[in-house]
Amino acid sequence: MLSPGPSGSCHAVDPGAAQHDRLAAEHDRSGEAVWLVAITCIRPEELAFKWSDLDVEKRQLWIKRAVNRGKLHTPKYHRANRPIQLTREDVQRLLKLKKQMKAGDDDWMFPHARKTGPIRHEDILARRIQPVARKLGMPHITWRLLRHWGTTQMVEKRVPIKAAQQRLGHTRPDILLKHYAHVLDESAEFAAEALSSQLSVKKAELEAKNRPKRSTSPSIGSQTAANSKRWVM
Repeated sequence: MLSPGPSGSCHAVDPGAAQHDRLAAEHDRSGEAVWLVAITCIRPEELAFKWSDLDVEKRQLWIKRAVNRGKLHTPKYHRANRPIQLTREDVQRLLKLKKQMKAGDDDWMFPHARKTGPIRHEDILARRIQPVARKLGMPHITWRLLRHWGTTQMVEKRVPIKAAQQRLGHTRPDILLKHYAHVLDESAEFAAEALSSQLSVKKAELEAKNRPKRSTSPSIGSQTAANSKRWVM
């Protein structure tokens, strides 16, 4: 996870998947919201899911709406609807939450107290999530940092830029490249070493192949000496 530096900058601090799960366990719905933002890299306002937005068969969660201060609106991304691909484990985790909530397809995935609308992500962060994170000894958590953590993981794992762009909901790939240039710079060093080492190996193989071979058969003189020794004995 990325934690804010002294001047508002960010540096990498990864609390690990275990601490994410511990945070989720403290408060089922708000904790699951933290987990979902981290693994999908969605914006917090895009947590306005209904259970009907989950396609279990294709393992996709469709972003169809967003919410700010209780008001629903169109998501920021240039496509009104976009799918987020999930793993089988992710889908099972969501279905378990749905069963615990005794929810139907038309219900909100993360409802507020009255259950007539989605949670206000602005409120639960300060009131519920951050206090629990402090209790667990985790770094300061914000929705933005959770999203940055997921993005950094994708860049470090060499996820194709186009796939990462679509998951983040960026309209252009240069937005991703601009904000995560520091991670890409580190990857550039790795790329240089990988390519250079491959050519070095090939060069060594060619040199070994072209090097004159030393004869393994005995010389005439040595063979004659051996025969003479045999007759003397």
